[in-house]
Order: sequence, then C-alpha cells, then structure tokens
Amino acid sequence: MFKRFSVDEHVGDFYRKMLDTAARERLTSYLARSLVNAPKPMQTRAIANFTKCDPHYGRRVQEKVAALTQQKKRTASPAKLNPPRKSFVAAPPSDHMAPRL
Repeated sequence: MFKRFSVDEHVGDFYRKMLDTAARERLTSYLARSLVNAPKPMQTRAIANFTKCDPHYGRRVQEKVAALTQQKKRTASPAKLNPPRKSFVAAPPSDHMAPRL
C-alpha cells in the first residue's frame, strides 16, 4: 500500500527528527532575521506555513521575529538621517569667472 505524504509532513519530520536543538535554533534564527524586514502579510503567511509543518517550529520563528521587531523599534533613529537639502542652483555667469588667455 502506498501512503501519500504532504510536503508539510516531510518538513516537520526533518525539523523534529533530523535537527538537534542547536540546529533548530540556528534555523529559526536565520528565518526570523530574513523575515523581520518582509511585509507583514508575507511574515504571517510564512509563519503559518512553518506552523503547519510543526507547531513548535512556527512558534519559535514567530517569537524571534517579534523580538527582532521590538529590537528594531528601540534602535530606530528618532530623526531622519539624511534630511532633504535645497536643490542645486547654478551661479550666474560673470566677467571675472571667464578664463584669461
């Protein structure tokens, strides 16, 4: 008899059975660092996919994304780093700027 497996089952088995605790931490940290700058809908969808694979997997990624987001908010600059400048205006020509031959 042939048993069908979903992609989620394979990923969940890999996460639970193949990775040790340190490898799981590295994987979830890497994914969280990648997702922290992504748009919120993309983060939500990715975390939902990780949760389908393994609830612990999705929860760890979500916790780390939340922690990185909080850290990012704390270190944000209070003012713009590069304020707008006045546009360039060329100096009008004058007699004393002409080259002397």
